[in-house]
Amino acid sequence: MHGGKCLYGAFQYVVNAIEAPKVAFGSGLPRDIYPPKGTDKFTNAYTLEYISTVTPTTYRPKLPECYRGGWGYGGLGQTEVRWKAEPELSPGPAHLSLPRFPKSVNPNKCSFNASTKRSISPRYAYPGPGTYNVRVKRNRRIKFDHSFGGRKKLHPAVDIKCGLYNVDQCFLCQEHPEGDYWHYNNKEFLCRSCFMKEKKELNHYKPWQIAEFRRIRDCSFMHIHDFTYAAYIKMDPKQAIKMLVKEAYFSEYFP
Repeated sequence: MHGGKCLYGAFQYVVNAIEAPKVAFGSGLPRDIYPPKGTDKFTNAYTLEYISTVTPTTYRPKLPECYRGGWGYGGLGQTEVRWKAEPELSPGPAHLSLPRFPKSVNPNKCSFNASTKRSISPRYAYPGPGTYNVRVKRNRRIKFDHSFGGRKKLHPAVDIKCGLYNVDQCFLCQEHPEGDYWHYNNKEFLCRSCFMKEKKELNHYKPWQIAEFRRIRDCSFMHIHDFTYAAYIKMDPKQAIKMLVKEAYFSEYFP
C-alpha cells in the first residue's frame, strides 16, 4: 500500500478514513449545559437548577375521552349513586341483650352445690418447692475431698470437733456455746445468737471477716468420750453418714 492506494493484481481501490460527523445524534440544535460557564464551585452548589424550556405547565398528558366526566377525571368525578339497594335494618346489641340473672335466686345449701368432704393434702417433712432459692448457680453437687488416686472423703457442711471435752467459749458473750456454733480457723468462736446479731449489725467484724467463719459442731451427738480417748458409739455410723450427706446436700441450697 502506497499513499492510501492498494495494488492487487489488475484491481485498484482507495481506502479513505472515516470522517467524524459535525453534529451529535444527527441534530444541530443548541443545548444548554449546567452549570453554566464562567461560574465557580461555590456558586454552582447554592444555585438552583434553571431550565427555561421545562416547566410544570409543559406536561399535558392526553387522557382518553371515555374517562372524562362533567365533574372531572377518575372515581371522584362520578355522580352515579354508590349504593342502589337500601341496607337492611336490624336491631342493635342493646335490643338482643337478655337479663343476666333471674329475678329470684335460690341459694345453695353448700358451696358449689356439693356436700362432699374436701381432701386435705398431707404435710410432708421435707420443704416444699417454693422454699428453694433458684437464684443461685445450677448443677450444685456435694463436695468431696480427694486424695490423688485414693478414696474420696465427704466434705461435711458442718465441721465436727472431736475431743475429750469442749472448752470453746464465745468471743463476745464469753459463754460455752450449745449446739452448732461458728469458728474462724479454730481460734475465734461465736455462738449462734452472737453470730446472727453480728452478721446483721457488724459491730466487731467486717463483712469479709464474717464470711470466713464456718459452722462447727461438737462430736457429742455421735459418741461419748467420758474423759477418755476411747469413744462410746451413740449413733449408728450408717445413720450418721446419711445425716452428713443430707446436710451437705441441703447446704448447697441453704448455705
